[in-house]
Amino acid sequence: AGLYQLFLGAMSLECFSVVGLTESYGETLQLFEAVTGVAIPGRTDNVAPEKPLIDAAAYKSLAALQPENMRLYDHARRRFEMLCRQFGI
Repeated sequence: AGLYQLFLGAMSLECFSVVGLTESYGETLQLFEAVTGVAIPGRTDNVAPEKPLIDAAAYKSLAALQPENMRLYDHARRRFEMLCRQFGI
């Protein structure tokens, strides 16, 4: 099992009312508020000033090494996008 699956165990992403993505932090907070009615203030402590991007070859190599994580991440990204559309985010 991939690293993400260790945290989820046997639970599917559909069990969660909110699925967030770190690269969409602001939208994740908006989605959480839309779903739960609870506003969470954004935090900026421990934020790197600049995050380097990996090139396509490195991404492809990482994806090949972690196919389970990539499948779960892609599923989470699709669920996040669907929830954002559903709640007008």
